[in-house]
Amino acid sequence: MKILVLPMADIAGYVADLLAVQLQERRDSVLGMTTGTTPLTTGIYIEWARRVHQKELDLSRARFVNPDEFIGLPQNHPESYRSYMNKHLFNNIDVPLEHILFPNVEAQDLKAECERFDTVVQSWGGIDWQLLGLGQNGHICFIEPNDAIPSSSYIVNVAEENRILYAADFGSLADVPTQAVTTGLRMLMCARKIVLVAVGTKKAGVVARIVLNPVSTRLPGTFLQLHHNAVMILDEESAEGLPESLVNRLRRIK
Repeated sequence: MKILVLPMADIAGYVADLLAVQLQERRDSVLGMTTGTTPLTTGIYIEWARRVHQKELDLSRARFVNPDEFIGLPQNHPESYRSYMNKHLFNNIDVPLEHILFPNVEAQDLKAECERFDTVVQSWGGIDWQLLGLGQNGHICFIEPNDAIPSSSYIVNVAEENRILYAADFGSLADVPTQAVTTGLRMLMCARKIVLVAVGTKKAGVVARIVLNPVSTRLPGTFLQLHHNAVMILDEESAEGLPESLVNRLRRIK
């Protein structure tokens, strides 16, 4: 796993450059999305929309896969991941609905929905380029720490420490969903390229753990050590727990 450290102000542009290279190779790339605070803090999706509007980035044929969603929230709930993606990206770049895939958590049979979701992704040819954030407990997507992690999409119990973090957005801890649907390890690890972004002092500890610790289902982010084409993009604060020998520092781009 390649580890790059950039000034915070350069991260959005660098990620957009990586995406542009991917789209040059395949205009109809299948892109795995991420939610959470990192794309907002870094301005990743703002930069994508800016480049689309300036005709510097062409997402017209790309397809988008969101690998997780809270169970118990309607699609239009303000804290659903679909609402997040609509607000911060999709509504700003005019994506056809048929190019967007989420787990349908309103399905009556969620186990069958997990199977359908995986089947659709496979029919699209799998994930070409996956953007990831990193949870403070080491989760990636909504793959939470556990004794074992399914290979296929599944229903996951949201870790209590994460529910506490989300409580401010939902108004109270009682309103935070206790379960979600998330991709399994196989779909994630079969992505042809993974770009993980983590920033800020609060992420320094978990970044160091997923880089330096042995691979373990108790720390899902460690599985990225095994991926054949993964890059971790950090700012100075999130990289502060890593040995200098492991990081590549890039100078200011502009």
